[in-house]
Amino acid sequence: MQSNVEKITDENAQILAYYRALLRSCRNITTSLERKEIGRAFRMSLEAHANYRRKSGEPYIYHPIAVARIVAQELGLDAVSVICALLHDVVEDTSIELSDIEREFGVTVAKIIDHLTKISGVFEKGTSEQVENYRRLLLTLSDDIRVILIKLADRLHNMRTLEHMKGEKQLKIASETRYIYAPLAHRLGLFSIKSELDDLALKFMEPETYRQIVRKLKENKEESDKYIKQFVNYLREHISDLDLKFKIKGRYKSINSIAEKIKKQAIPFEQVYDLFAVRIIIDCSVEQEIALCYHVYQRLISTFKHNPGRLRDWIAVPKSNGYRSLHVTVLGPKNRWVEVQIRSIHMDIEAERGVAAHWKYKDSSTKHKNAPNRNIPSYENWILSVREMLENQQLNSVEAVSNFQKTLVIDEIFAFTPKGDLIRLPVDSCIADFAYAIHSKLGSQCIGAKVNGKLATLTQGIKNGDHIEVLTSAKQSPKPDWLDAVKTPRAIHHIKRALSEVRKQQIERGRTIFLWKLKQFSLSENNPLVHALIRYMNLHDLDELLYKLGTHSIDVERIMSFISQKVRPVIKAPKNEDNGNKIVIGAQEIDRDMLLIDLNNTIDRYEFPACCHPLPGDDVVGLLSLEDNGHVEIHKTTCPQAIDFMAKYGSRIVKVNWNETSSVEFLAAVKLIGEDRIGMMNSILRIVSVKMKLNIRSIFIDAEKANFEGILRVYVQNSQELERMMANLMLIPGITEVMRMNAESYRKYFKRVYETTLTRRVRE
Repeated sequence: MQSNVEKITDENAQILAYYRALLRSCRNITTSLERKEIGRAFRMSLEAHANYRRKSGEPYIYHPIAVARIVAQELGLDAVSVICALLHDVVEDTSIELSDIEREFGVTVAKIIDHLTKISGVFEKGTSEQVENYRRLLLTLSDDIRVILIKLADRLHNMRTLEHMKGEKQLKIASETRYIYAPLAHRLGLFSIKSELDDLALKFMEPETYRQIVRKLKENKEESDKYIKQFVNYLREHISDLDLKFKIKGRYKSINSIAEKIKKQAIPFEQVYDLFAVRIIIDCSVEQEIALCYHVYQRLISTFKHNPGRLRDWIAVPKSNGYRSLHVTVLGPKNRWVEVQIRSIHMDIEAERGVAAHWKYKDSSTKHKNAPNRNIPSYENWILSVREMLENQQLNSVEAVSNFQKTLVIDEIFAFTPKGDLIRLPVDSCIADFAYAIHSKLGSQCIGAKVNGKLATLTQGIKNGDHIEVLTSAKQSPKPDWLDAVKTPRAIHHIKRALSEVRKQQIERGRTIFLWKLKQFSLSENNPLVHALIRYMNLHDLDELLYKLGTHSIDVERIMSFISQKVRPVIKAPKNEDNGNKIVIGAQEIDRDMLLIDLNNTIDRYEFPACCHPLPGDDVVGLLSLEDNGHVEIHKTTCPQAIDFMAKYGSRIVKVNWNETSSVEFLAAVKLIGEDRIGMMNSILRIVSVKMKLNIRSIFIDAEKANFEGILRVYVQNSQELERMMANLMLIPGITEVMRMNAESYRKYFKRVYETTLTRRVRE
């Protein structure tokens, strides 16, 4: 057995090895003087964290060294960033003060460390602190982008070592990563980091899905590698005469991307054909890169059969995160479609490092003077709009962060103003979004538009390339139903602000009426009778009562009748109290550490939302209601609503488990696909009703040509019973696919069926 002395000696040797690897990573981006400064930062961090260890039992210094290496090697940032990465936890965790940092390393390093300290470590304290922490993190975007980049490196290393955390902590951190950090990395153009964060989040949130895809990829790796090599040689052979300096490499689709495609298209792994892409990277000057990329593209489409519908020209119109590349899908050997990405070496660096690359080009010395920086304004415009939104005092932290999260989506469409200015908008945006993107006043007064010369309503969707002239009226003002149509946070913010102003005016008008009525009874607005009146009218609060009075949508005589009866004030029920790890509900207590879902006796304590339909046996998480009424919502760990909630309210996660003796039945939906033959329905019913003795709620079958699709809704006691039923159904000859449906996919399916049926009737 290894002694403590031997262990410490081994650890010291490992620390030294990690530090030397860091210096090697920094060699191309630092001077010898800067490396000496990095050495001083390392020694300060090593000494400060000497008595600290991580959850894994390893010396804490492993973490800052790893973060610094990500900053240097994967982001390619400067010496200041590496120093800050080494010191990012010392002020928060140790006795070192910010003034010590400033004295040793200067104002810039101290300022970055200060920002990193302010946005760390308060996730555990409660709801408002957790979301406010996000807000502070995001506000640093326009102060110094290096703060965000170091924070992303810190999160990446934490995710790489997440297996040492407890299960509920893993869920919380993975939810935060999927909700805010991975989309933020995507929005900043950090493709590699975004992909790894998504994959690691999937690993801890949907472990079975992750393991299945990894296993399938390993099984197919030898064949895929062989095909990629064959296709690369095939490609090189056809472009080698272009007199270009280039390299070709293949890359596999990320595990999370594969999982998303399987889920979105409801297909098995074997039907995901674009498991990899091939990238042609041209080594040339900035001045030549665009012409040479199109030159290679012309050669490919003239040589290979290609799919015009899959062409993506991100060079002519780059993505909002600065991504530039040409994507073309060509038919390769064995009649397989393969996506080929064409880009210059500068574009490739931008695609992998995003804003980090742009920041380097913007702030670096002459050694980067020829590097591209044309997309920096796109980042800066987005960053300024984000700061304006986050600093808006009318939004609470939850609303501000939710709005920010929506700005991270960069699946875009492009439309043009009458002057030819290009406006970028999220997919599914409408005319009102377009108007608000130009100016808030234009949006508020929008009554419609001319789209490509034809009249359109303000809620009509926009298509790529539309030319739009917004029509306005001075008498127009935002309406509540606009919120159902608009998609952009900017439009939502301005509509809500305008509606809020109108509501305030209506409330004040209602207050005048109410006080005048109360005066007739010598009562004040604070009288307990007013609270009884609000409950009697089934309203939420006094403001709602005043608003309804101000809009004349409530019967004043009913109010007068209630008051005149001199109803005694209703005594309030005692509030639930939170005592440490116990939540007291009357005389009952819920243990935060483990809540057993006993459906036989206490079903009133749990709520099962329709968003994900969890079944006993599913991996679930409990979320303590924000109303503090003691109710716990039970969600599947993969439920988007649960992920959103856990990312914002980590302190309200309750670990739960199922009581296996429950006899309560749940309604589950299953989609069936197969061959349409005589007796198929009878075979399905025989399995479900006769063999398994399950109660069927409904069954829907839609046949077309020789195939059918169907939805079976059945009552089951747990997920294991549902899986047994699905396995038995797969044994029926002609059944090709059986899959469980959640509420969202169920709604989408019948919406599609309705639209298809409607189209058929119109044709007939």
